[in-house]
Amino acid sequence: MPAFLHYTLDAAILAHLALLAACIVRLCRGENAFDRLLAVDLIGTLLLAIAVLFAIREGQSLVLDVALGLAAVGFTGSILLAKYVADDAVITGSGDAAADPDRPRSRAHTESSP
Repeated sequence: MPAFLHYTLDAAILAHLALLAACIVRLCRGENAFDRLLAVDLIGTLLLAIAVLFAIREGQSLVLDVALGLAAVGFTGSILLAKYVADDAVITGSGDAAADPDRPRSRAHTESSP
């Protein structure tokens, strides 16, 4: 493998690690559950990308199998977390129209009944 490809892969891995650090900060400082959910999902995607880049750099196909398993677990986890956050929003009422006074109301809510 040419030397410039090693340097390029190393630079890509470092860039992904920097993005991973930014996602961890966003996970800790997220304003709401949806921000944290997005950060967790992006962390899984970045870990997957780092594993694939490492597999290409080292020429090991076993790491690609691990990356495929990580992708499946990450996808399933993201779906479960999204369902949990959505159910929690319904239970607590944060997804309710009454909780957001700036949300435009439908015509049925603004007109008085006869």
